[in-house]
Amino acid sequence: NNRRATTEDIIYPVVPSQFVAVGTNAQKKDNREIWNLGTGEKVGVITGLGVETFDGALSPDGRYFVARAGRNESALSVYDVEEKKPLGELEAERLLSGFTTVAVPKPNLVVAINSFGNGKAHVWQLPGGERLRDIPLGWNR
Repeated sequence: NNRRATTEDIIYPVVPSQFVAVGTNAQKKDNREIWNLGTGEKVGVITGLGVETFDGALSPDGRYFVARAGRNESALSVYDVEEKKPLGELEAERLLSGFTTVAVPKPNLVVAINSFGNGKAHVWQLPGGERLRDIPLGWNR
């Protein structure tokens, strides 16, 4: 596309990793490429999501990409890069202003924090999407 790339279009895992996600998925026609910086190989392309570009996270093994599900501020979309398909959405209770932080600190774990509204960290298991726990952060009491 003709859009100019910004720093919001590059996503690194939150822990040391040789993988990076480059591109955007703001519209379903957009593409985001997953690259292995250690080998210089493109390992996958994410298409058809239509998710918020700035709220994405990549797993340290490059297998999963997670992002806020478009206009639904209480859900996250999960994409399996290896299988080349969306896995579905991870749901949380309706939030006042959406997730402020999304991370995949381990290959099979998603953490999303909402610092407004409910003040909780939500934790899910991948690939199944089982909600493991909600951790109160002590805000908004």
